Amino acid sequence: MAVLSFSTALLKKINTKVMEEDLFKNQSNLNRFFDTSPLLRAVGDSVINLLKKDEYVVLKTKKMTASVPILTAFIKLFEPKLGRFIDHIERARIHDLPSCGGENYQHLTLHNDNAVDLTNQPKYVFIQIVQEDPNGRQYAQNGVVKIKDVVTDLKASNPQLLHQLLTKPVPMLSFGVTIDSKDKSEIVVSPTILSEDEKNQITVRFDYSRIQYFFSEKGIGEVPKQILTMIECFLTVCEKHKKSYYLEKGDILIMNNLTTLHDRSESTMELNEDGSLSTRQIMVGFIV
Repeated sequence: MAVLSFSTALLKKINTKVMEEDLFKNQSNLNRFFDTSPLLRAVGDSVINLLKKDEYVVLKTKKMTASVPILTAFIKLFEPKLGRFIDHIERARIHDLPSCGGENYQHLTLHNDNAVDLTNQPKYVFIQIVQEDPNGRQYAQNGVVKIKDVVTDLKASNPQLLHQLLTKPVPMLSFGVTIDSKDKSEIVVSPTILSEDEKNQITVRFDYSRIQYFFSEKGIGEVPKQILTMIECFLTVCEKHKKSYYLEKGDILIMNNLTTLHDRSESTMELNEDGSLSTRQIMVGFIV
């Protein structure tokens, strides 16, 4: 488990500097400030070290301002060491998005992001909380599991299942890689859930909603029993090793998207006087 928090003094210093120089008016100036600030470079280096060891980090920012310009500048701190930021921040509210992925209010099963993208799947994912769930900490908890813990377990307890996960292709379907994708062409892929990369590291590619979507859209109906049994057994082992966290406003969950899976428990909505809904809101950025 890797939880890193900002001290009150550090947060005050960062916020004061940003406000003093009115950096929000120019993204380039904000990026330059983050890149040249010894304080923020130290934060970036600490996160990178923790990611190498633990594969994900919960950054407790004590309600640091959550905005697209600041999250953009923050993610750029990690270029080029972790890869390339794609220069786009996705914003999501619970009720804005369809049931197939995104911030659906129902429980989101363990998955990794953009699993259907075989050529440019993000290596790292940054999720920042803009607005917390309106009904308390028992809702909208984020869970993370390191796939190496699952593999270690399966080697000892169920090598046959591990072999299936490494060798049996499972189809997924999506119209566009993400909800924000301008190209909504049909994407059908059939990767194995687990695979071994060139460094002999086990990686994961899994999104159950996209698997279900394939069988539904193709008129097949239910997921075949053999695949369903494999997935259920896989998720049972994942749940044994999952750690869950409640993320407060401003907090950032940073994950290796190729070696972890993440989920989110059920979220809620609050009805306002004018008929509008208050919901959990997040921003998401990717490094490829």
